[in-house]
Amino acid sequence: MTDQERANRIAELRALIPQKQAELYAVLAKEEQYRFDNKIEFVPRQPNPKQELMLEAWRKPHYKVFTFTGGNRSAKTTTWVWLALSIMAGYYLWTDPPERIPFIHKRPRKIRVVGQDWEKHIKTVVIPALEEWWPKNRPVDIKKNSMGIEAFWKDMKTASTLEIMSNNQESALFEGWQGDGIFYDEPSQRDIRVACARGLIDRHGREYFGMTLLKEAWVQKEVVQARNEDGSVDGSVFSVHADILDNCSRCGQCDDYIDHFEERDTGPVGICPRCGEVKNYKRYGLDLEGIRQYAKVLKPEEKEARLRGKPSYLSSLIWNIDRRLHVKKRFPVPLNWIVDVFIDFHPSKPWMVNFYATEPRQFHWAIWEINENMNSKSMAEKIVRFLLENQFRVGGIWIDPLAKGDENSGNTDETVYDIMWKVFAAYNFTLAVASKDKDNGIKIVGEWLMTENEIPSLFFFEDLKKTLEQVENYVTDPKTGKPSKEEDDACENTYRYALLNRQWEEEIEYDERDYRSESGRSAVTGY
Repeated sequence: MTDQERANRIAELRALIPQKQAELYAVLAKEEQYRFDNKIEFVPRQPNPKQELMLEAWRKPHYKVFTFTGGNRSAKTTTWVWLALSIMAGYYLWTDPPERIPFIHKRPRKIRVVGQDWEKHIKTVVIPALEEWWPKNRPVDIKKNSMGIEAFWKDMKTASTLEIMSNNQESALFEGWQGDGIFYDEPSQRDIRVACARGLIDRHGREYFGMTLLKEAWVQKEVVQARNEDGSVDGSVFSVHADILDNCSRCGQCDDYIDHFEERDTGPVGICPRCGEVKNYKRYGLDLEGIRQYAKVLKPEEKEARLRGKPSYLSSLIWNIDRRLHVKKRFPVPLNWIVDVFIDFHPSKPWMVNFYATEPRQFHWAIWEINENMNSKSMAEKIVRFLLENQFRVGGIWIDPLAKGDENSGNTDETVYDIMWKVFAAYNFTLAVASKDKDNGIKIVGEWLMTENEIPSLFFFEDLKKTLEQVENYVTDPKTGKPSKEEDDACENTYRYALLNRQWEEEIEYDERDYRSESGRSAVTGY
């Protein structure tokens, strides 16, 4: 090729550059438009931390009821929309290759969404969320109800349907329906929940509650803290609680919150308070600037509910028990764990006896409870029998100081403490009076529930029905500002165990003959 031919060829290629650039830009624009029109295929691949927990739990078939509670804008609505649309499609819309959602039937799926007021909530929150996330590559037939609300959605590919109803409708209107999933956007009335749940029986459907708990207090007790008929924790319920900051974008370098985003020629960048301008970030729904602006319009008491998702009727809770973290299935307690027994005695109601174990990692476990009416001697014998049958390594037995009062024994010659001490001493168990330093004990329990390393060190077996019921609902009395005395027996045992500060150590075998006084009595038993 001559120099002239080479020059001509270069000129031809240069002339093509604008055309090729235009073609490339067109392709990129088309891809960008596709991502915008079908963003459910892309965005859920980077869910915020609480959404990620919920989406992962949904894949586990033993969970039937899901609760996503928390502050405003913590992605509760977005999460159910992702799940509802995926159920209608038959697979998780953001997975590649598609991950099928198993069902027990092959009929079109049926979804029901229960919102609040038609105009103020469904029209302004629920419908826009569905419109935002419904993928444009899936044809949909939408029909309005008598109020002009787009309440009936049909996926034309699968014939699956979604109907929207209002919490303000009569509960009788919710009867007679069968479906695969019910999604409550904010709490419903209890009778509406009952009517809807009936329709899930045949298809083994599931319930999702996405809510900021400002009202309908029954949901906390009957759904979030649901229990089986025997009082044990309902293992079919999965719950997460989100602060508004859980939906705040994060820096990919230092994991701090992104203050705000700015547009550049090369695309958006995050502004991190520590790292400055960053392109490496996790973009969730919000940034700090928007959250700060919203917080300015809230009163102090509103911030607890709307930013942190903690309603007034829960703001007095003393301990934050998270069933996912703190409640565990029962397993055989290793014989090298140290077991301490705490007895809360009351002359006019059932005893509360709690057994706690300390393991080598210095984690603490509530492993057993006794909640019965019984005389002092019989209760002591029941405790001894349980300890011996399980061959536990016993650290000590501790009792409420009230047990030393003569008036509580029912016997003028001996106190409750005296009666029980004799039974325990006969089996080489020691009985002592527990500490009454309530404030410090409560503080220590709180620290155990979430340590400085952001891991719990206190756990409860899931079948401790009375213990869990009490520690989950331990509150401050609004009249006195102090811990409530109502249903606090297991709570007192728990904080007294914390005050013990039990440290696990290797067991040392002693020869009792080396521990006798000059009188020949054992220093262990006193005999």
